[in-house]
Amino acid sequence: MPPRFVRGGDVVAWHGSAYDLRTRTRRRLEPDAEPTACDGRTLALRAYDGLDHVVRVVPLEGGAEQLTFRLDRRAGEHPVFAVRHGIGYLMSYPRTDGAARLLALDLRSAKRRTKSLLVLEGPHHRPPLRHNQVPVPHLMTDAALVIWTGADWETLPWLEAWPE
Repeated sequence: MPPRFVRGGDVVAWHGSAYDLRTRTRRRLEPDAEPTACDGRTLALRAYDGLDHVVRVVPLEGGAEQLTFRLDRRAGEHPVFAVRHGIGYLMSYPRTDGAARLLALDLRSAKRRTKSLLVLEGPHHRPPLRHNQVPVPHLMTDAALVIWTGADWETLPWLEAWPE
């Protein structure tokens, strides 16, 4: 399987490394973690903690500490596939009717906070976690996440701050 790369801003990340194209500096990442999303300031990694899948958040700027969030296996959560403004976007497949939910995850807070943004009517088939597939067809622009709902394309502007 070819290596998986993600890019955000001037940062390109792959298994074990993140490279800043502007400063030409390389940052070593955990060898067991795979990059899934990056916006140039925040890098999301998929890793394992025992048998659990986790999201590791690596701040690329400033002195913020790395955070770890457990994915809820019962809810069928998949790794973060998009990041903007310190907010991660992931899919959850909790329902037996094939519907899925798009969730936002606050990647700047040590407390695991999620917000449901959109319900995608089924049938959506839960992709295997081990393949690290992007769970639904989508496009990312500077202004919005455009996601396939199963019947139509829905445009969701990026959250700029965590809604309280």
